[in-house]
Amino acid sequence: MRYQLWGASSNSDWERLQVNSDLEFASSAWRLLLAEDSKVDAEIIADHIRGYPIPIEITRVSTGEEGRTLLSSNQFDLAFFDVVFSGLSGIDALRNVREAGFRTFVTLISSSRPDDYRRIGRELFAYDYLQKPLTRELIHAVLDAYAETRIRKKILLIDDSATARRLMKRIMERSLFDVDIVEASDGVAGFEAFMRHRPDAVFVDLHMTVLDGESTIRIIRAANAYVPIVLVTGDTQALMGTRATYKLSKPFTPYQISELLYNFCSLRAPLSDAAP
Repeated sequence: MRYQLWGASSNSDWERLQVNSDLEFASSAWRLLLAEDSKVDAEIIADHIRGYPIPIEITRVSTGEEGRTLLSSNQFDLAFFDVVFSGLSGIDALRNVREAGFRTFVTLISSSRPDDYRRIGRELFAYDYLQKPLTRELIHAVLDAYAETRIRKKILLIDDSATARRLMKRIMERSLFDVDIVEASDGVAGFEAFMRHRPDAVFVDLHMTVLDGESTIRIIRAANAYVPIVLVTGDTQALMGTRATYKLSKPFTPYQISELLYNFCSLRAPLSDAAP
């Protein structure tokens, strides 16, 4: 399922787009895989899922092997995947799926979380790593987050390094978000692309020829005061004096870019070091 979110120029535009997207989502059922070997836990989770306002088709399996096979079929929109099974673990199953290139929105679940659960979740491109018992509120928060990530975001990358643009594009396309990437190789071309494509967010490198990042941001801000702008730089003081919304410091990690995508959607980044 793919949904289009056009660029918004004001807060009211964002609210209108959210209402429209809610109507679109209500028109079709999501396909959800629930991999859980406890019948009691599986029924509790499924009952909470059935209480969500959008129709969801639930497929239940009780082993890691079954879960891996079905996730690898690429027929599911999202999944809740237990970590502990008697055979193949949920972590190994998801690792196999990710290595095969599948990007299904997966939330790991377990009776307990290891101390390094954030690292595990990030490595496996999981949305979250939740501890059982799962409440209705927790499950619905995950479903709300999935709904937001499925609204396609148009991202503009302005950088005179083709290698840097290629790296950021690859990271974003492998994330849990549905993104449409537009590229520009300098500030002038970047502003032209901004006006033509009306992106939902902009990444701007600080040090560029033709027009530097600070000047590029100033021109974009004159045209749009609301769009999120990320200044990409190795300078720790660079954000001061610019009108950028965020700063991405070089070298960056894939999860740091994912955190920014969460911020664009007004979502909590569950596996962030700052998360509770």
